[in-house]
Amino acid sequence: MITECTEEELSLIELKSPTYLSQFQLIRLEEPSEEELEFMVLGKIKETAAIENIGVEEEAIREAIRLHRRFAPYSGMPGKPIRFLEALLMREKAAPAPKTIGRSEVMQRFCEESGMPPLL
Repeated sequence: MITECTEEELSLIELKSPTYLSQFQLIRLEEPSEEELEFMVLGKIKETAAIENIGVEEEAIREAIRLHRRFAPYSGMPGKPIRFLEALLMREKAAPAPKTIGRSEVMQRFCEESGMPPLL
């Protein structure tokens, strides 16, 4: 079994059930640096976009990373922006006339998903 938790959640588990964690091998993963994160997300999304034959601007990918860091800080990095962008790619693939995904499409979809007003 594989599970994940934050350091705060780990502390709560230790308080509530001290022996529970002895059933697991703990592997601590640090969030990647900004450069590493950008490299991973850019690489994965460019690869997926090429396979699906959909255009995506690098600035759109960077905007997705920025939005998730700023407004979804507790979501997992780099997984959350990758899943967000992959969903956007698949949505575009299903569109009658697929187009290149730009920064404005990323911002619009992020606002739709998060409920944030577009002005922010």
